[in-house]
Amino acid sequence: MRPCLTRGCPGLTKGTYCKPHYLARPRPIYNRAHAARSRAVRAAQPWCSWCGATADLVADHVFPGDPASPLRTLCRGCNTARANRGRNA
Repeated sequence: MRPCLTRGCPGLTKGTYCKPHYLARPRPIYNRAHAARSRAVRAAQPWCSWCGATADLVADHVFPGDPASPLRTLCRGCNTARANRGRNA
């Protein structure tokens, strides 16, 4: 068993969140409008904001968990590293 990823939660889980936090976690809405916004961000800046890579780009939320937050361009490697840092904080 591992600790829940919700900061300050004493719950243990086999996955990422304890059951109450799993059910209550924010779920971003990814629809056609989000896909269009993602394409526009990547077209406007076709390089990674962190390392400058130009391949395998994704649009990343500046404020994770908030679907209305601004997007930035990151390569998949930097996006994964950013997400892992947030989980381990």
